[in-house]
Amino acid sequence: MKANLTNTTLLLIFLFISNSVKSQFIKSFNTNKDHNHYGLKIIDDDALMAGTVYPMNSLTNTDIHVQRVDKNGVLLWEKYIDIGSSERCLGISLVDETAFAISGTIKDKNIWKTFIMKIDPSNGNVLDYVIINPNFQGGYNNQFGVDIVYSSHANQFFLLGHIHNGVDETLNITALDFNLNIVWSKRLDQSAGGRSHTIIEIEGAGLYLPNIGLALDYTGALLWQLGGVGNYASAIYDPSTDKIFALFEYADFVVYEISDASLPSAFISNSKLYDYNKPFINNSTIYTFEGQTNGITIDAQSNSLAILVYITEDAYRGYTQHPIILTLDKSTLNPISMQFIETLKSKMFLSTMINHDQGAFGPGGPGSVNYALVNTHSNSLTPWLDGFGYVDYRAWNPTEPNAVFDVELVQTDVLGKTYSSCEIDLTPQDYPIALNVTLEITSESDNYNIIRPNYVLSTSNHEEISDCFEFNPCSIDVELFSTTYIDCFEKSFSFPFTSIGGTYITGYTVDWGDGSPNSTGSVLGSYPIPENHQFLGSKCSYEVCITISGIGMDGFTCSETRCQTIFMLNYGSCPGCSNNRLKFNEEINYTENQLETVIYPNPASNTIMLISSDKINWVNFFSINGKLIKQEFIGNDEIIDVTSFNSGIYIIEIHTDFKVERKKLVIK
Repeated sequence: MKANLTNTTLLLIFLFISNSVKSQFIKSFNTNKDHNHYGLKIIDDDALMAGTVYPMNSLTNTDIHVQRVDKNGVLLWEKYIDIGSSERCLGISLVDETAFAISGTIKDKNIWKTFIMKIDPSNGNVLDYVIINPNFQGGYNNQFGVDIVYSSHANQFFLLGHIHNGVDETLNITALDFNLNIVWSKRLDQSAGGRSHTIIEIEGAGLYLPNIGLALDYTGALLWQLGGVGNYASAIYDPSTDKIFALFEYADFVVYEISDASLPSAFISNSKLYDYNKPFINNSTIYTFEGQTNGITIDAQSNSLAILVYITEDAYRGYTQHPIILTLDKSTLNPISMQFIETLKSKMFLSTMINHDQGAFGPGGPGSVNYALVNTHSNSLTPWLDGFGYVDYRAWNPTEPNAVFDVELVQTDVLGKTYSSCEIDLTPQDYPIALNVTLEITSESDNYNIIRPNYVLSTSNHEEISDCFEFNPCSIDVELFSTTYIDCFEKSFSFPFTSIGGTYITGYTVDWGDGSPNSTGSVLGSYPIPENHQFLGSKCSYEVCITISGIGMDGFTCSETRCQTIFMLNYGSCPGCSNNRLKFNEEINYTENQLETVIYPNPASNTIMLISSDKINWVNFFSINGKLIKQEFIGNDEIIDVTSFNSGIYIIEIHTDFKVERKKLVIK
């Protein structure tokens, strides 16, 4: 059967090569230094990456590393920028085609300060940057920049940071205009939760901080407060539905949905906690979910969410960490698939990030590619357990080899899925979220110390390790389905299928052929597809057709249809099936439709019916000695009279469009 192909987005046309298979890449970047604190955004299907590189055995003299990689895995440009000591680059935000911004932290005269830098995405040149030391009230002299978002509605940058005085720590949001001048700054009492690593825009309304469940308008005033409280939260706003989808780590892994997000009346409309059937990987079955440094994005085409988290093995197995991409149905938050990311260097990880940018999957058409960003390190790196129970990896240990940490860019398909076929099952649970802590928002009125010092471009010493794999086209094999008798004209169906080459099954439709409404559904772990149906009317047979649809790793959709003739084999005193109704005197409990033709009943005394998935043209009846007794030109739905046959054994020769079969018939 021929699959029906449809392009999900025009961009994909230009990504295909002659054999209709698209390349998908994974790259590991190494500069003879250690990589960490990376952010990721997508622009025109290219990946913008910004992070920090460390020299061997040191946590100082770091540089900022910024690069652009195109959709084919080609490095377009990269820059190493030195603006001081101990740079940490964490946040990245797109402005438009002419600029993007990064934010982070540097150490100056033993004081941590925040920097913001605007960069030209076409070549990586620095357009402008400032270093901020706000000198907050209460001695909060150290500030760490962790994320940044640009709003075209306000034409401002909003910087999220942590400030502390050596004892207490709290959150801070600073608004800057397009020329990087301070507009306002707010300090947030952080008694409601841990550190926040993400700030997003509620387009046209304000800002949202997922780990403390706080929404502010563009002036810094409280809009509403909802959501989970926990570390390492991430979120994305969907303007097409005015909803926020957020995830956070709070003992377990939780995803929640906020409706009417742009309004003061916003409310939590759905929330799920995810447990999973522990997979058997690396001879280990003990894992815990980790939500640290994760991300979430939306695919408008498939109505799904792609989420990046990782799972961690126990201490006995060395705390090996495995990043995974989890795909959820956006309408229900139920899991669709869960895949491990295979990497080039190691099975151990420190942090993972995925773009949480609406420019990648947005209203008006989804992006054609997606990316996951993973920090990896060598297997020889020794894990240490700190006093809080967290794993710490000593990358600067002199006994370790150079370039312990790499950063790897993994290109995924439009569903956020990679080429990996290793999937595990998830069990979602409804998870009510309550937040009873009110944060205090304090305006900062002190003078800010903003400087624009010179910067230095460092020499690149870049080594790139690459691997490539191919996208498989969308392909589905709908197999011969079977039925089992339940009651008069009611049957149980089993529709088997095969998803080929990683094709994701999006749904199915069954046309029962009797005038009743079609049955539709999604496939979430059910194989074969089960359906029951009570046929209408009194015909002896109906043509049933099932169509299964999917989307391939190449981004194209396809559908496959199989039709079979189903016969009404009625038990007892069932009415209908015209005057040639076939009855059985004992319960029927078998599969009716097979690859070979079946004779019902057998043994027989008066009439028989031939059941076949192929069209029957005629049959010949032979005696046991090979003598032709009778020839009948019949169809699949006709009854054959055998009352003239003497008791004994006969051979039926069945001629169809595709084959000739010989079956034994017993006449009682």
